[in-house]
Amino acid sequence: MNFVELADRTWKKCGLTGLGPVNVASEVSMHGRIVSYVQDAYTEIQQAHTNWAFLWKSADLTLTPAMGSTVLPATLALTDFNRFARVLVNTGAGYYPIELLKHHNYLELDNPGTGVPTKVALRPDGRFAFDTVATSDVSLRVEYYRSLHELSANLDVPIIPVDHHLTIMWKAVIAYANFDEEATVLAEATKEASRSMLKLEINQLPELTFKTSEFLS
Repeated sequence: MNFVELADRTWKKCGLTGLGPVNVASEVSMHGRIVSYVQDAYTEIQQAHTNWAFLWKSADLTLTPAMGSTVLPATLALTDFNRFARVLVNTGAGYYPIELLKHHNYLELDNPGTGVPTKVALRPDGRFAFDTVATSDVSLRVEYYRSLHELSANLDVPIIPVDHHLTIMWKAVIAYANFDEEATVLAEATKEASRSMLKLEINQLPELTFKTSEFLS
């Protein structure tokens, strides 16, 4: 579903009468509130976990000598970057992962060498910091989790898999029911939102693995 379809579906599920939202950019009063509830629900779901599969992206980029050892994501055409998953370097024999340093260890990269990078960190100012300055163009593959995706126009489509779009609707219905003190609507929406979120988490989060305790061996 696109944005306006989600808003209309939410309107109907809330039990509201009359025509639902038809233009999300200009709706006011109750229609405007429903549009905002959908936007807020979508944001809430994205922020629930940092490692949703639907937030994961991959981009092949080129690090040039002129960029130096620190570079803004936007300079590498990563306009929606939020945090690293992996960074790989093409050494000529294929792509190999380089070491990701934690935020607080970025100072280790203050005195970069030259050549193909082997370490990278995300600095507090949002720049990528490498342990070297490239002496020739270096091919990178950056796997990352994207920043929040927003819904603003009628035809905007959530990046959440389509099978789970109703999760957005149910959370929006909860917001409406809380505001208007609709106890019956709230009870149903809370139950369905919880069920929908569980399905989304099963589908879009890594499987949990547990190490066998040494005391059980």
